[in-house]
Amino acid sequence: MENIIPGILDVSPFCCLLLDSDFNVIYANKKAAETFGDGLIGMHIDHFSPEQQSGGQPSADAIRSHLTMTAMLGKKRFAWEACAIDGTALPHPYEVDVASLNVDGKACLVLYYNVLGHNCVGCTNLKDKKDAEERMRNIIKYMPTACAAFDNQYTLMNANNATVNLYGMESEQELLEKHSGCVPEFQPDGSPSKKKALKLIHKAFEEGVTVFEWIDYDINGELLPSEVTLVRAESGGRYHVIAFIKDLRDSYKNKEIEYILMHRLETMLDSSPMVCTIFDETGNIIAANRKAEALFEIPDKQIYIDNFYEFSPKFQTDGTTSQEKAAEMLATAHKNGSANFAWLHQTRDGKPIPTEIHMKRVMLEGKNQIISYTRDLR
Repeated sequence: MENIIPGILDVSPFCCLLLDSDFNVIYANKKAAETFGDGLIGMHIDHFSPEQQSGGQPSADAIRSHLTMTAMLGKKRFAWEACAIDGTALPHPYEVDVASLNVDGKACLVLYYNVLGHNCVGCTNLKDKKDAEERMRNIIKYMPTACAAFDNQYTLMNANNATVNLYGMESEQELLEKHSGCVPEFQPDGSPSKKKALKLIHKAFEEGVTVFEWIDYDINGELLPSEVTLVRAESGGRYHVIAFIKDLRDSYKNKEIEYILMHRLETMLDSSPMVCTIFDETGNIIAANRKAEALFEIPDKQIYIDNFYEFSPKFQTDGTTSQEKAAEMLATAHKNGSANFAWLHQTRDGKPIPTEIHMKRVMLEGKNQIISYTRDLR
């Protein structure tokens, strides 16, 4: 079947191009070679377009907008004026159907060029074309991903049903009327929301796409955190940006729960009668509880974390240096899963503190680390 497909495409009446993720041609059928010229493989899509479209927009910007939008939606259709690779203008405008697909594990785009109003894929005349456009509008309106369009002044122009539901509104018209009231005065980083929104929209206009986190309010005044992807788009010769909005409320709720659990864990460790210390894979201390402050008579546990060997004499009671024995015990704990041993600590002014240490190997943050429990034997 794979050998038949190129033959089928070569006898097709439309041009077919396959582009890699950098928009370079990696396949062209016979009709494409006849239309645009030989030697298409490896050429960038910009080589088949005039400098500007008839609406005045630069072709390079417009084609990137269309192809980036395809990567988000999976498919797209747009009118296009093309030229041969030698710069000769082609006599007819085209309707281009483009879809994203995976080829050998790599993201690619397939483009079908048809003379506008004739032999369109799925369209036999302009009425069918309008019907197809209406179907596409309905697909966007009812798709589960929240999607909205803004102009360059951060004015909401359109929104699909998922966006209306996200804000808790009854209709698109209600959202259009009340959206500005859903924007807080400031974002969490302290930036004025309107100023930051304009900056991000202008960035999307310049670069084609930008992704960021954003906070709004819903209709009930509840915080609405989201991840927003802005994509530059063109319609009727004018540019705007499409916002794809991912609801982060569950994620933020999980982060809040995680924070509460971590706070509880820290409280439990700080109330422990023993010093709890966490060593990373290289033997460095990455955390300790507040019991270290009482044991070593210091105002802040970070002093112990940053200066661990200051709180041990140079030699342990068996004659081994503290650094050598610490490395040996950590290696034992990593190998066997645990280690128990006597250890002589000291205060910063040299007062001896005999202790017993129990080390346990644990998996933290995807890595093997050691938790050490130190019991004061005085």
